[in-house]
Amino acid sequence: KLHNLAIETFDSYSKALAEKGEQRRALAVCEALLALDPLRESTHRLLLTLDSAVNGRASALARAHTLKIMLSGELGVSPEPATMQVIESLSAPTEHSTPAPARSSS
Repeated sequence: KLHNLAIETFDSYSKALAEKGEQRRALAVCEALLALDPLRESTHRLLLTLDSAVNGRASALARAHTLKIMLSGELGVSPEPATMQVIESLSAPTEHSTPAPARSSS
């Protein structure tokens, strides 16, 4: 019972911090929450979004890869559709990314 209360408290706190723009603190709370419940995908989704903002997309994509391996190994499943949407959004080119140069046909 105390375990569930801790999870609910960390969950609410991480979301409140994220909404206030305190991304680094929210990221730390998500990590603490995942120490209690490592398979909680809703927390992983928030963590991936925060990690991308704080540490960059490469860091978030590395975490996403680890999550996929963990879910496959522990439960034999793929991430939930909502989690895959977050991962795909991290993988998609951004408006700030530079397109690959066009190859000349000469």
